[in-house]
Amino acid sequence: VAQVDGLMRALSLPFLPVVNGQLYRCSYPAAEFKGLPSLAVHEAEKPGPRDVHNFKRANIFEDQAEAMSFVFAPGETIYGVSDADGKFKHGTLFKLKTDGSGFVVLHDFYGGDNDGQSPTSLLLLPDGTLFGAAGKVFRYDPKTQQFAILKLDPKDDAPTVLAGCAADGTIVGVSGGFAIVGGGLSVVSMAADGSNYLSFVNSQFG
Repeated sequence: VAQVDGLMRALSLPFLPVVNGQLYRCSYPAAEFKGLPSLAVHEAEKPGPRDVHNFKRANIFEDQAEAMSFVFAPGETIYGVSDADGKFKHGTLFKLKTDGSGFVVLHDFYGGDNDGQSPTSLLLLPDGTLFGAAGKVFRYDPKTQQFAILKLDPKDDAPTVLAGCAADGTIVGVSGGFAIVGGGLSVVSMAADGSNYLSFVNSQFG
C-alpha cells in the first residue's frame, strides 16, 4: 500500500496558489490528467516545422520548382503559385489544406500571349476571388473555377507584385524592379477588371 501511495503521489501535481492573500497547498491526482490531450498522439501536432508539400523536381538537372507566394483562405485552405513546374514547366496555381492534404493544381501556366508564366505573386480579395501576377495579371474564382487573363487598359507593364486591395476595390501593386535591368520600381493600381490601369514611376531608383 505504501508503494502504491508513493507512486500516486509521484504522479500527482502539487502546487501552491495564492488566493485572496492566503497561501494554499493543492494537489491534482494522476486521474485528473487522463482527459487532457497529448501532443505526442498526433504527428501533425508535434512541435517544430514540417513539410506541407514538396515542390522539388526529381530531375536535379532541371530548374528547381518552388512555391513563390501563397494566401490563407477559409476552410483551412491555402492557395498558392509555384514556379518552374506543372505540365508546361511554367508554374502552377494550386490549393491544398493546411495539413498538406488535398493538393490540387487549378491551372498550369503555359506562357505565350494568351497565358502567364513564372508567377510571382498572389492576392486574395475579400469576396474570395484570387488575383495574381505571372508576367500578366490573372484572376481565378474558386466558386466558379473560372481562370482568366486580364487585359490591362491602357496596356502597360504588368505588375510583378500585387500588394493589396483598397476599400473601393482598386488593386494596388508594384511593377519593375529586379525584372528590369537599370529600371526602378513603379507603384501601379487598377480596377478588378483590369481597367483604369495607372502607373506611378519612381524616378529616384530607390
